[in-house]
Amino acid sequence: MSIHLAITIAALAAVGFQIGTIFQKKAAVRLPKLVFPISGRTLWAFLTDFMWIGSFGFKVVCWIGLLVALANAPVSIIEPIMGLGLAVLALFAWLFLKERLSAGDWAGIFVVIVGLVLLGVSTEKTEVRGLESVSYTWLAIICTALLSLVAVARIVAKRRPGRMNLEVILGLASGVMTGVAILLTRVMLLGLKAQHYLMFGILLALVIGINLSSVFTSQAGFQRGRAIVVMAMLSVVNKVIVVLGGFFILGEALPEDPVKGTLRIVALVMLLGGTAFLARFSGGQLEQAES
Repeated sequence: MSIHLAITIAALAAVGFQIGTIFQKKAAVRLPKLVFPISGRTLWAFLTDFMWIGSFGFKVVCWIGLLVALANAPVSIIEPIMGLGLAVLALFAWLFLKERLSAGDWAGIFVVIVGLVLLGVSTEKTEVRGLESVSYTWLAIICTALLSLVAVARIVAKRRPGRMNLEVILGLASGVMTGVAILLTRVMLLGLKAQHYLMFGILLALVIGINLSSVFTSQAGFQRGRAIVVMAMLSVVNKVIVVLGGFFILGEALPEDPVKGTLRIVALVMLLGGTAFLARFSGGQLEQAES
């Protein structure tokens, strides 16, 4: 599969993720409050809610599309593309729901689209690397440190709820877990290609567990705070982790052509910046879904 086809699949998955998230928010607000550790009764309520489980299933399909893209292109290219979903969501609301977009919303849409075009222009056929480029030591150290930070933040937020901004903590935690899961997913798929099946099985279990924790953490954030804040933290933090992790942990590099290398940097900055703009719009949409 070509890198450009992988980019197209990732873009479609990005749009689907946003659609699924809107419906998940609408369902989550009427379900029991999530408290960690999650009780069996609360978990059953989520798993038997038609809208929540249906939107979750739709997002799983999008996740499979993302896996296909990650298997055929560097993670530092694929993950920033997920910001396109926010741009499409804003355009959909403007065209079909007749919502007014602010100057910041339009700027975010423009920046994301231009960034996506520049990303496509800067790609080279030789960018996909194998397991030999992965720094396992740094992967284990950084992923463990990030997940430990999430655990500590949760404990502090639980013990001192009045002194912690819970919506920020939950959004940050969900973003960190999503970013770590994507990095591990890339290594998992490289292991599968290299026929390291034990590595694949171990990482698959970790990825599933981390992703499920991220999902329920974001749902708890939607229930306890402003979705506009949760989405902003989640959308930006996970992309920063993945882009930096792709370069410094997975051994992904910029194109050798200096022009394409410069375009890649500009594209990544534009995609991350556009995502930051549009995350506020997406959060507003989620908050409207509550009603």
